[in-house]
Amino acid sequence: MRRMAANLWSSFLVVILADGMVFSMLDPMAVFPGERHAALPPVAVYTLVFFLFWFFGALSGMLSTYMLAQPAGSKRPVQGIGCWLMTDFGAGGHGL
Repeated sequence: MRRMAANLWSSFLVVILADGMVFSMLDPMAVFPGERHAALPPVAVYTLVFFLFWFFGALSGMLSTYMLAQPAGSKRPVQGIGCWLMTDFGAGGHGL
């Protein structure tokens, strides 16, 4: 639970910066010029993109935490999503 909270907090801080950078250069209403405006008001677009960025940031951190959870001396592959990744990249390990 503590790892998840740390991951969510750090991804939240990064998303604040990413969202600020993206929307300082991009106006959601200017993306579709002419008559093709977004069906949502700008505040709703800002909010949806913020949560989308937060989801991907948290997913990235959680996958990194999951892949690093194996013991350092283990030569068996990580089970699950990253099953192709070997934890032993040194002496005799095939790695990537």
